[in-house]
Amino acid sequence: MKDRRLLLLVVVLVAFSTLACVCMPTDLVRKFLPKVVVTPTEAVKETPPPEATPTEVAGKTPPPEATPTEAAKPKPPPPGKCFAEVPSYPKAKREAELEAEWQKLGARFGPMAAQMKGEVRVFTTPDPPAKVVKFYETEMPKRGWGKKLALTTEEGGLLAWEKGGLMATFIIGGEKKRTYIIIGCGPKPEAELPPLKLTPAKVPALASGEAAQPPAGEELLPTSPLSEGIEGWERWLQPGARIPGHNEVNLVDDPTYGKAVEFVRTCKDHDGGAAGIFQKLDLDVSGYPHLYVWLVGKVIQEEGGNLANRNPKWFPEGAVQVRIKYLTAEGQEKEWYHGFYSKPVEGADAEHFTRVPLDEWFTYLSPDLMALPEPPARILEFKVYGFGWRFRGQVAKVSFIGSQEATGEALPTPTAAPQPIAGITAKEGYTLAEQKAREWNTDAVLLSAEAEYRFDIPMEKVKDIVDLEGKASKWKYSFIIANPQTEEDKHRWFFVTVSAEGIESFEEGLLAIPPASVGGVADWALDSPEAVKIAEENGGAKFRSQYPDAFIEAELSLVGPFMGYSDTSKNVKWKITYCRKSDLFNCKHFEIDGTTGKVVAMK
Repeated sequence: MKDRRLLLLVVVLVAFSTLACVCMPTDLVRKFLPKVVVTPTEAVKETPPPEATPTEVAGKTPPPEATPTEAAKPKPPPPGKCFAEVPSYPKAKREAELEAEWQKLGARFGPMAAQMKGEVRVFTTPDPPAKVVKFYETEMPKRGWGKKLALTTEEGGLLAWEKGGLMATFIIGGEKKRTYIIIGCGPKPEAELPPLKLTPAKVPALASGEAAQPPAGEELLPTSPLSEGIEGWERWLQPGARIPGHNEVNLVDDPTYGKAVEFVRTCKDHDGGAAGIFQKLDLDVSGYPHLYVWLVGKVIQEEGGNLANRNPKWFPEGAVQVRIKYLTAEGQEKEWYHGFYSKPVEGADAEHFTRVPLDEWFTYLSPDLMALPEPPARILEFKVYGFGWRFRGQVAKVSFIGSQEATGEALPTPTAAPQPIAGITAKEGYTLAEQKAREWNTDAVLLSAEAEYRFDIPMEKVKDIVDLEGKASKWKYSFIIANPQTEEDKHRWFFVTVSAEGIESFEEGLLAIPPASVGGVADWALDSPEAVKIAEENGGAKFRSQYPDAFIEAELSLVGPFMGYSDTSKNVKWKITYCRKSDLFNCKHFEIDGTTGKVVAMK
C-alpha cells in the first residue's frame, strides 16, 4: 500500500497548503508519491492531520467556542522569519519566476489562498535528489527542527519539520539532471484551526477510587482476573515494519484495582507496532442468546497515524483495543473489535472506536455480539492490546460474558452487506472522463486512472475496491496538457471522477514537476477486467484463498520516464494490488504491461 503511487506529483492545493503550512492529509500525500516509505505524522497525515469530529466525555462540557473578541489568534511570524531558521542548500539557485507563477496560480483558489500566511521558495541544484534529502536530514536537526514527516526515496520525496510555532515542508524531486527544492515555511497549522465542536461520549469515566463491576452473566474466559496476574495469556509484541521500537506488557500497581496490565510502545520514528495479551481459544458460544465484552481501561498516551481508524485502509490504532476472532455457524472466520482514543480525531470510526477521557479509568460494555449480522458460534482468539507509533494504555478488568438475559445496548440495525460492485470498467469510465477533460483543454491527455475507495463504507464491509470482473464503483482519472503552450500549461493537471451514474466531480490542480513523457492512450489495450484476470491467474486467486479478507485495488499509469522510472515512453502499466483488511502491510502487487498483458513485476 505504501509504495503504490506512481508519480511524485503535488497538486496546487497541496502546494499552497504547504505555503499556508496547512499539513497535507496522508491520503493525499500517498496519492502522489511513488515508491516511498510512508512515515505518517499526526499533523501531516499520513499520518493524519489534526483530528476532529470527535466525542466529548460524558458529563464534561467543553468550554464555549471563543469568538474573535474573546481570544485573539496567534500572530504569524513576520515574512522571512521562518526561512531564517532553515539552512540554505549550498550553491542552490533560487527560481523567482517559478515562485511568482505558483503564487499567481494559487491565488485563483479562493478562500484557501486568502488564508495563506506562510511563504514558498523554489530552488534548483545539479546535485542528485538523494544528496539534497541527506543534507536537510542532517542540517535541520542542528537548527532545532523536529521531523514530522518523511516520504523519501533515491529520487526525492517530501519532508516536514516543526520548530516552536513554525513548520517547514520540503518537496524534492529531480528532472533532467536538475533537482527542484520547493520549500513552504510558516506558522504551524494548529494556530489556524477553528475550535472543535465535541459531542458526548457513550463510555463513562469512573469517579476517583470507584471500582467497576461486570454485569451479570457467565464469565467465559478461562483465566483468573488481571489483578491476579496474566498467567494463561500470551504476549503480543509486534515491532514496527521499518523501525522496531520497544514494546512492553507489564503488570503495574493501581490504587483502585490493585493491579492492571499496561501496554507500552516507544519509537523514535512514526512506525506502528503493537503490545498486548491474547488467548487462543476453542470456545463454543452458540448456546448463549447474548454475548458481551466488558472492560475497564485507561488511555494514558496515544500517538499514531490512524488513531480511531480515521482511514479504514490502514490498521486501526489506539492505546486500548479489544479484538475477537471467531467462526460463524457456517464456519466462516470473522473478527469483531472495539478501541478507545482521547484526542479529537476528524473522521473517527464511531462504529469501532469510542472517545474517552485521557488518563482516567473508563468502563465499556459492548453491544450484544449475538445481534451481529453473522454472530459468533465458536471463539478462536480473544486479544486486548494497544497499537500505534507510541502509546501507553492500561486495562484493569476484562470479561467475556455469556448471558441468558439482554444486558448491553443492541447493535444498530446493520446496513445490508455490499453486493458485487454495480460499477464500470476503467475504459467505460474513460469515455466520459475524456469528454470532460477536453472541455478543460482540447489537448488533454490521460495520465492515470485509479479505482476510488468508497469512504462511505467501512473497510470490513467492503468486498473489493475493484471486483473480480474488473469493475469499480468509481474511477478517478487525471489528465495533463499534451502540447503545453506556456510554462503554466506544463504544470496544469485535471481530475475527473466517474461512476456508473456519470461524472461525479472534477477539479484542476498543479504538478510540482511534470512528467517527461506520457504513453499514448492508443497503447492502452488492456481494460481493467483483463488486468484483474491476469493478476488472478498469476497469484492473486491464491492470495485470496489464503486470506479471505483480501480486497483488490487497481491503478493504471501512462507516465513515461520520470523520477526513477526508466521504461520506454510508451509506458502503459496496470498495478493490481491485493491486501488484507486486517493487515494492510500484507499485500501482493502485480505490475502488468497495459499493452501486451505481460506481468513485468510481482512482489
